[in-house]
Amino acid sequence: MTIAISREDLALALAPSLGEEKSVEVILGALGKLGFDAQVLEPAQVDAVLDLLATEPGLVGVAARVAKQRSRVFADDPASSQSGESSSGSGRRSLWPRTGIDGRIYESSSSMRAPSMPPTEPSKVRVKDIVRMIAAAVGDAKSDEAVKGILGRLGISGTELTQDQALQVLEILTKEPGSLGVTARFAKARLILKP
Repeated sequence: MTIAISREDLALALAPSLGEEKSVEVILGALGKLGFDAQVLEPAQVDAVLDLLATEPGLVGVAARVAKQRSRVFADDPASSQSGESSSGSGRRSLWPRTGIDGRIYESSSSMRAPSMPPTEPSKVRVKDIVRMIAAAVGDAKSDEAVKGILGRLGISGTELTQDQALQVLEILTKEPGSLGVTARFAKARLILKP
């Protein structure tokens, strides 16, 4: 029987080379291109994802080729390391070494925590962080006054905002004249790019 591999495990196979965020990004991109939406991928789907990523230039392609080679090397069926597939159809494949010396070689990568897939709940932004983002240009008092004024007009209270609420506040601030508006545009861009 063949084993299935989760999206997280597949991203984890690339994480030592690419980092968690980039590995999740490229895995999700490849899954989208291939039309795979399952949380757990069959070995043929894993091969298709790694084959697609192996064609990418640079580190992404290299990391995918290494992960694909690992999946061949660490197959339970010795014949599968020659062809990449089990000769009997019942070989078990893994992206990680099982035990012994091979296990020590990849210990650092296999002991990493699984990369997080896109968050299930929206991230929170503290009001004081929005104030700090624009305070360097206009001062603490003016940025605090501007942010709290907008929060009051929007009827938002509390010390934390959702990502959408924070972007809404910054969008309103971008319409302000002078350095406040310019700084708000940069703060909005930083917030959008924030992981």
